[in-house]
Amino acid sequence: MSNWPIDLICTGPVQAAPLLKNGLPATDKRNMAGTQQAARVPFQPTRTVHIPTATQQCPADAPPVVPSDTVAKPTVRAIMSSRTVTITVDDSLARARELFNDHHFHHLLVVQGVTLLGIISDRDLLKAVTPNIGALSETDRDRATLNKRAHQIMSRRLITVAADTTVEAAARLLLEHRVSCLPVVTTAGALEGIVTRQDLLRAYLRHSPGGG
Repeated sequence: MSNWPIDLICTGPVQAAPLLKNGLPATDKRNMAGTQQAARVPFQPTRTVHIPTATQQCPADAPPVVPSDTVAKPTVRAIMSSRTVTITVDDSLARARELFNDHHFHHLLVVQGVTLLGIISDRDLLKAVTPNIGALSETDRDRATLNKRAHQIMSRRLITVAADTTVEAAARLLLEHRVSCLPVVTTAGALEGIVTRQDLLRAYLRHSPGGG
């Protein structure tokens, strides 16, 4: 019995070569001697090497690869603050000053019911109220500045976004209009929340490589 391994590979149909009288395959006469010498060397068959395909290399339960352009982008809804502090158009600046001092933020949203009408920043308030408030030199005229109403100093030029606006688009709006916050409203103008520059910075750090 032959000692050759049995895992031989046949790579194509086998054709019998014409034989000479001496039983050797027909070759160039000049190589007859070499052919006869080679015939004495035992044939070394090739062993089968199995290489797994890309499909076989992946576990059956591996999640499908999602193209990067189909991944949902984060929206304002995920980072906005829905707990807003508001005042009405007829609230006094004394009330606005009190809210700024109590909550330590930089913007007050002015509403009528649920509809957003304007916005007051802490800078707007500082410009409208005399710096003598609370000082020894405070006069009745100084105190009178606190009697002004919110609608007298609020900004009516509102740059707003919808809750489904992408974070990237919101950031571009902040830079384009040079504002530090964006009220979030519905298509009907009802207030839903607010997103600030700090919110956008935190979102950027959260989604950046190595971010928290």
